[in-house]
This record gives sequence, C-alpha cells and structure tokens, in this order.
Amino acid sequence: MAFESLELGGGDSGGASWSDDMSIEIELKPDMEAELKTRAQKNGLPVSQYVQRILEQYVPVQPVQSAMTPEERVKAFQDWVDNFPYRRSEPLSDDAISRRAG
Repeated sequence: MAFESLELGGGDSGGASWSDDMSIEIELKPDMEAELKTRAQKNGLPVSQYVQRILEQYVPVQPVQSAMTPEERVKAFQDWVDNFPYRRSEPLSDDAISRRAG
C-alpha cells in the first residue's frame, strides 16, 4: 500500500484563502494513487491541489453569517428595489403589453 502526504489549504485554492494549513496522511491503494496522479496530471495540478478541489466539492463550508438581521436584509433589499435605475414610476397599461397588432 502507498502513502501520499497531502498539504491542504496552501497554494492556489480558487480564490479562497485561510491562514491555517492542514497536513494529512492518507493510506491509498496503489490503483487509487495511480488514478489520482493521472487525473491530477490531466488537470495540470499537483495531486494535493487536485484532492483539495475534490474535497471542496464534497465537504460543505459553513456560510459566513451576515452582520445584518433578517429585518435589515429585507429593508436593504426593498431600498435596492425602490431605487433600481430601470424601475418605472407607473406600470405599463394593458394596451402597451397586449399581443394585439396595433
């Protein structure tokens, strides 16, 4: 059986960044190791980054909590809607949106 030492959290992580790196050692069967190396090469990545991307797809990350309360979010959204630049002051008439040829 083969061992692959992976450094997770470092390098290019698709824009994500954090300060705590984690190093893990995983015992892999030779065929799994070979497959990971092949797939990583096809993606132009080191094995550690390829495995990191796989983990990021399957391990959910907790969303950042909003500093606003639900009521504040509703008000901010309503303010955005009310001040949206393409909002018309009056709705279109039925004739304006009719499918009849005018």
